[in-house]
Amino acid sequence: MQYEKVVRASLQAGTTCSVYFATIHKEATKQLMDICHKYKQRAYVGKVCMHINSPEDYKDESVEQCMADNQEIYEHSTTLPNVHSVVTPRFAPVCSVEMMRALGEFAKKRNLLIQSHISESRGEIAWMADLFPEKSYAQVYDECGLLNDRTVMAHAVHLSEGEQQLFKLRNAAIAHCPISN
Repeated sequence: MQYEKVVRASLQAGTTCSVYFATIHKEATKQLMDICHKYKQRAYVGKVCMHINSPEDYKDESVEQCMADNQEIYEHSTTLPNVHSVVTPRFAPVCSVEMMRALGEFAKKRNLLIQSHISESRGEIAWMADLFPEKSYAQVYDECGLLNDRTVMAHAVHLSEGEQQLFKLRNAAIAHCPISN
């Protein structure tokens, strides 16, 4: 299984704690959690949430189902020492405001980490500007309760100065890899 190869390779490289994006599938996400537990890797594992602007065969069927899946994954994580559930909207263009707000509330109520993507490419930023013409990319996350001191955003290559200040104000983190960007 690929998850097992990833966890083992991560540990062999000396990575004792990882934050993982799994897939949109609840059972696969729980399997990744179990593998991290099996190999004693401290891990934060999230089911990728997305339900609009996505391929029909690769998206959540509804906000309600996504939230029910997240609840089941969260409960599963409470049985695994050192493995934690993390709220994971894939990125704002593929999640409705309703879904992002529900995920923000879910994370707040359970004090969970939040992980997502932001500003990876100029095309992505243009898409966000079409979807949310009156707000910055970071403001969309912020207004949905997804930008705070428990947030780690991947990429953040093209944040505006105002967005950088909002990240600083919210004490949100950025996971940036110069090799991938």
